[in-house]
Amino acid sequence: MASLAASSRPTTSSLHDNAPVAIKQHKLYHLEAENSILKHENLSVKRALFKAQKKKTRNKTLIEEMRADGASAAIIFSPGRIKTLRAKYDAREATKQAEEAAKQLVREEKKAQSLTKAAEKQKRRIDRQEQALSRKVS
Repeated sequence: MASLAASSRPTTSSLHDNAPVAIKQHKLYHLEAENSILKHENLSVKRALFKAQKKKTRNKTLIEEMRADGASAAIIFSPGRIKTLRAKYDAREATKQAEEAAKQLVREEKKAQSLTKAAEKQKRRIDRQEQALSRKVS
């Protein structure tokens, strides 16, 4: 009877044989859960992007600005209106160029700052090396 009870008890080798399968199943479950979370997150981001693009309003062209609000009638261009349209167009182009120049100036300033920062860093590194050499010599 003692031999029968001992043989029905699981051995340590049989427990360890099932362990890799359990670990693999756990990893598979974990990856499936992570995949579903990422899919849901991706879908949410796509929806938000679509809403943002849908809300985005486009600038009116100069001709549309001359049209009365809500009116769909034809526009008659008199010489005075043409002059005002050209003036508005020139003003728009001037502001665009000024904004672009300002952006370029900011870019150049940032680049100059980064170069000076790199030069200072290099100088500090060289100073540290010289101090280390002077300590070794003395």
